[in-house]
Amino acid sequence: MPLLLCQIYIGTVTDPYQPLEQKYQLTRGMLDILMHYPVSVSILTKSSLVLRDCDLLLQLQDVDVNFTINTLDEEWKARVEPHSSSIQERLETAKILAKNGIKVNAMLGPFWPVFTDVEALFKKFKEAGMQHVFSESFNTSSGNFTQVEEVLKRFYPNQKQNFKSLLFDRRKFDQFYFKRAKTAPQCGVDEAITTRAKHATWANQKTASLCSSDFYTKASLAIANASEKYQIPSTVYFLRAKYSGREQKKIHERQAHGDSF
Repeated sequence: MPLLLCQIYIGTVTDPYQPLEQKYQLTRGMLDILMHYPVSVSILTKSSLVLRDCDLLLQLQDVDVNFTINTLDEEWKARVEPHSSSIQERLETAKILAKNGIKVNAMLGPFWPVFTDVEALFKKFKEAGMQHVFSESFNTSSGNFTQVEEVLKRFYPNQKQNFKSLLFDRRKFDQFYFKRAKTAPQCGVDEAITTRAKHATWANQKTASLCSSDFYTKASLAIANASEKYQIPSTVYFLRAKYSGREQKKIHERQAHGDSF
């Protein structure tokens, strides 16, 4: 029975091109096997090391490489994504892969308050040959925010409260994380804003409303506008925060004691 074409995602949870990959070449070994089968492969990474495997990528029947790029601030990147390639290295790698005929996309996620400049990022994506832009909200499950909070407390104390408010305020989440643009007329958003929003694809698992005055809604519409301006299709996945700041702290304490969830 012939093997049916299937989609294989590599790196959706853990980066397949961590520093140790340089030595152990586990990801390269997987690609070496996959190139012999009629499968579609999608890779998500923050590393320029993927360029090493360009020879194998070119032999895959169908492949795309997605680079996580959610800021142009190298200092912020270094503090929340230590040991990963610089933003400039990722963009240059994407450009090289694109010139070799490999489809490259951008993962603009998580979408950061303050540090994510949509217009500047889309301009870079266009220059790098990105064919699609995906964006998602910060994953507030488990104790994820506690590590970000430590960075904010140490290096950006004036932004800590702003981050917590934007990420955990229930009202703001209800305004920001909304369903498809077709819900816009129900909450009184003018037709012009609705039209611009339709240029992006919206996905959400929660019922929410679209309100033009909120910071997050403006960020969402900025993606739609940039998507239209630079002619790069975009898909946005925004989900409501799962835990409050206080719950984050409790979870972090339980993890420190080795408790399971």
